[in-house]
Amino acid sequence: MRGVVHFLERKEIEVLIETFIRKQLGLKAHTVTKAEETKGYMVIHIDRLGSRLLRCGLCRQRCRKVHSICKPREWRDLSMRKLPLKLRYRPRRVACPRCGVRVEDFPWAEPWARVTSALSNAVARLARELSWQGTARQYELNWKSVATIVKRAVQYGLKNRPQSMSLVLTR
Repeated sequence: MRGVVHFLERKEIEVLIETFIRKQLGLKAHTVTKAEETKGYMVIHIDRLGSRLLRCGLCRQRCRKVHSICKPREWRDLSMRKLPLKLRYRPRRVACPRCGVRVEDFPWAEPWARVTSALSNAVARLARELSWQGTARQYELNWKSVATIVKRAVQYGLKNRPQSMSLVLTR
């Protein structure tokens, strides 16, 4: 009996960097408009996608009306092939029926943070193994930024730990 060998043709899949970043950040009401390499950074420009509804930064309710557009802000993200990544976006102030005029919610970062959630998670994980200064060197951040990220991670962990664990710890 003879063995049959099948060779599958490998499909070439081309993905634009803009599409890759959009999917990694989980953008639904936003889109990546441009990716450019500057000295020392890869800058990803993000904009609102058409007239999609944005969420209030406080209560996360969908808002129909945009009050104003703010000046551009930047967030540090995980590096891409040793090139630090920055997200650049002009946030909208939305008219929330519940909270009034507030800055919109960003799916890629926590409120007031200037680093993305992905970078925060990576920094918090590494800070468990290294000193804050060592972690800061690894991600090219200030040690105070690392301290803030770790503080937020601890607060999140304490707030979201299972109730049964807190009973064991208090006894």
